[in-house]
Amino acid sequence: MNKIEAIFCDMDGCAVKYPNEPWHSSWGALRLCLSEENKKLWDAAGCRYYGKQDKYGEWCECYAGLLKGISVKQAESFLIPIPYNLGFKEFFSNGFLEVEEKKILKGEIFKGILSGGINISADKIKEEMGFDFALSNRLLAKNGFFTGKIEVNVDLYKKTELLSDWLLEHNIPPREVCYIGDSDTDRGCLGLAGFPVVINPKESLKEYAKAKEIPIINDFRQLSEIFELK
Repeated sequence: MNKIEAIFCDMDGCAVKYPNEPWHSSWGALRLCLSEENKKLWDAAGCRYYGKQDKYGEWCECYAGLLKGISVKQAESFLIPIPYNLGFKEFFSNGFLEVEEKKILKGEIFKGILSGGINISADKIKEEMGFDFALSNRLLAKNGFFTGKIEVNVDLYKKTELLSDWLLEHNIPPREVCYIGDSDTDRGCLGLAGFPVVINPKESLKEYAKAKEIPIINDFRQLSEIFELK
C-alpha cells in the first residue's frame, strides 16, 4: 500500500467545533460580534446564498461587510481559544508521532488546513499545532478593526481545484494524501485523496462515505488505527 506524504484537514466542523449548529464554524462564531439588527441581515444572507455555488465570493463579501468596524480583538474573543475537535490535538502530537514510528507515514509529513473559514482561526491552528500550511479566507483589517473587505482564498465549492493544484506544484501524488472532511463541500477532495476519512459527517456525507467505503470516525485518535489497517 502507498504511504502517506501529506495530510490535509478541513477546519470548520472538522478540525474545530465551534458551538453554533449545524456547521460549528468560525463564520458562525463571528456572527456573535454583531448587533441584533446585523445578525438578522447575516441570517438573511445565509438563506439567500446557501447552496449557490457561483455566489460564494459574494456571500463572503456580504458577511465581511457586516463585520466592518468590529475590532479584531473582539472577534478573537469568540474564535480563540480554538475549540479543537475530539482528539485533534492528541493525534497531531502524540498519536501522530506513534503512527510515524510505525512507518505508515512517508518521511517528513506535510500537514495543512484547507478551509472556507476565517484566517484568524486557521492561522492559530497552524501556529499552535505546527502545521505547514493554512489556507483560508482572510478578513482585512486596519488599525485593529475590520475594513469590511475580504480576500476570498478558498471557495468552498472549488477546494478540489486548490488541493489538486497544490499537489501538482509540490509533486505529491494524490494517492499519498490523506484528506479529512465533514461536509458535502469536501466530497471532491475526499474523492481525490488516496486516504479519505470523514469525521462526524453531516448526514448526506455519511451516506456518501458509506457508499464509497470511506472510514467514518468521531475522534481524531482513531486515525492511528485506520492508517495501520491501510
